Amino acid sequence: MTIYQLYKLADFILGVHRNGKGITVPNFEDLWNRRQVDYFQEVYKLYEIDTDNSDSLRLFKTILEQTDITVVSNSYFELPTNYFHYSAMTYIDDDSNCYAFDMVTKSQYVMRKASTLTAPSLTHPICYEFDNKLYIYPHSSVLDLEIQYLRYPNDIVLDFYIDSDGEQQFLDSGDEHVWGDDEYDADGTAKSSADGTHTSLTTESEWGGDDNLKILTYILRDMGVSMTKLDVYKQAEIQRNED
Repeated sequence: MTIYQLYKLADFILGVHRNGKGITVPNFEDLWNRRQVDYFQEVYKLYEIDTDNSDSLRLFKTILEQTDITVVSNSYFELPTNYFHYSAMTYIDDDSNCYAFDMVTKSQYVMRKASTLTAPSLTHPICYEFDNKLYIYPHSSVLDLEIQYLRYPNDIVLDFYIDSDGEQQFLDSGDEHVWGDDEYDADGTAKSSADGTHTSLTTESEWGGDDNLKILTYILRDMGVSMTKLDVYKQAEIQRNED
């Protein structure tokens, strides 16, 4: 289902259960973006138990390569803003040999650097995470860094405009709309034919179908309607038949 279809489903269900009172687009976007993070963290608990246990998180496994990493003071680099959890990191040489980092605590990092027996090396490097930074030792300007991590899901956006008749017109991802007189964008800014063309800002959910319905149950619960994923699916069928 598209994010538009998910919004219309939420609006339909809430309208049925709340005497015609549905949900606004901004409220839906806000709730979805917060609740999908809650759902992500729930799914991650299963992932911690068994990394093969959840297909849902495979979309969020991300690789950051050397070209996107800037090491500061030969010591650390800033983690991406969408970073959630460390998976692995390696040095890679010109022959594509990989040397895995050992993730340690800060105190272990200090002790290992000072040790003569377990001192880190370019073939046995170490790292630790602190304050949204990843500290590495030793640093190499010759070997390439590559980090694998789980990222948070991207925020959804449901773009629309208000036409000259006062009707809400939704835009799919990538749609283009030529502004007409007496129209308004999703933020309520007045538009006219002099404003040219608008490219839709709609950003779809990255989740699969079952996950989307589960997130929708969270939103409905926030709005005072408790339903299971199966109940939501049945409501989707009812709405589809009415349309």
